Amino acid sequence: MPGAIGSVSGRGVHDLRVSGDNLSPLASAIMAAAGSVAPKRALLVGISGIGGSGKGYLAQRLVALLRAEGQSVAMIPGDDWLAAPSVRFDRWRSPENYYQRAMRLDDLYAKLIVPLVRDRGVDLSFEGAHTASIESMRPVRIAHREIDIVVLEGVYLFKLGTHGGMTRDAFDLRCWVDCTFETALERALERRQEDLPPDLARAEYEQVYFPAQRIHAKTDAPRDCAHAIIVNDPRMISG
Repeated sequence: MPGAIGSVSGRGVHDLRVSGDNLSPLASAIMAAAGSVAPKRALLVGISGIGGSGKGYLAQRLVALLRAEGQSVAMIPGDDWLAAPSVRFDRWRSPENYYQRAMRLDDLYAKLIVPLVRDRGVDLSFEGAHTASIESMRPVRIAHREIDIVVLEGVYLFKLGTHGGMTRDAFDLRCWVDCTFETALERALERRQEDLPPDLARAEYEQVYFPAQRIHAKTDAPRDCAHAIIVNDPRMISG
């Protein structure tokens, strides 16, 4: 069946809610799920959210916790699988085009995630994306073996439908990072995530990225399918 790498979490949607400041409960849930997975394959964890929500930072901290417990973990950054700027941006820089074409999900899943999870290892060379303003791709090699857990972070991971022979149901644990657009924009500008001057970066986020992610929210309801919610925004913490 498409996407049937095999889910073992046994968790329902929003079954776990953690703070971005304390990922230990999530790490424990992941290790518990990993203990139930078939020995020939790895556990697949997805961390998604809007741009600037802190997905990559949280994924790195989570991977560090898992490795400290003796888990063999492959961390996969989704940004390597962005399409070239001429593909993800059309002449109007429309959010609809960006939503549809920003990520090379078919290649990401078919060439990397499915074999890595299935075989617990992979050795793959591919063309990875640069920033928003660089058209050429760059060579990337990913080599892993005897992996227990795969942590994939990125936007649009939980789209509906089948991509590269896989659906979002193939994720054993789906994690959504809760963050407001206001905080995400502040972080993006502070970190110069797109290698653009602040005024141009603000325009890109407000006119392309965030509207595209609102399309994603309306079309795919990615937060609604998450087993775990990671709250990573002081604006969303009451009291």
